[in-house]
Amino acid sequence: RAVAWHPSRSGDYFEQAPQDVGGLLAGLTGVTRLEVKGAAGCWAFPIASPFSKDQVFLIVTGSEDLSDQETFLLSVLAQLCGTVIASQESIEAERERLRRGTADREREVAETRASVLAVSERRQRAALEAALEAVISIDQDSRVTYVNSAFERTFGYRASEVVGRDLAAAIVPPFLREAHRRGLARHVETGQ
Repeated sequence: RAVAWHPSRSGDYFEQAPQDVGGLLAGLTGVTRLEVKGAAGCWAFPIASPFSKDQVFLIVTGSEDLSDQETFLLSVLAQLCGTVIASQESIEAERERLRRGTADREREVAETRASVLAVSERRQRAALEAALEAVISIDQDSRVTYVNSAFERTFGYRASEVVGRDLAAAIVPPFLREAHRRGLARHVETGQ
């Protein structure tokens, strides 16, 4: 079971934590196991929203101990919750801007959206960096745009050596390059 809790108040996207838990949450900065009466296992994962200065937590109950994989996946879920909350708050901010109709508010919404995008991109990069599998991103022309550290360990190339290069020329064996290029071109054209 998962619920979003704020240490001391309720909001549109979270509940106020029970009194005996609110004080514990107020001082947390990272993933922590909580002792909550009546809960078998309770873990707090911070949720960050660029709109709110307050810390909200994804509270997960029902597991005595979490594996490293479960902790990682729940941390990613908490980050995604923050992105969803930020998106909803961005929509509310836009509605408020329309009500007020001021140029200052338009600038603030644009800056906030840029902030939300930057936070989302940082979260995505952090999740990709934590992945055990090699991750590589390419553009429509098959140029490498991103590789994670697992890629560097697997293939023996630093990111700076492959980013901007043609994927086939970078890591596909020479005898398979033409087939790779044809397959990629077919995918770009047909989605197959």
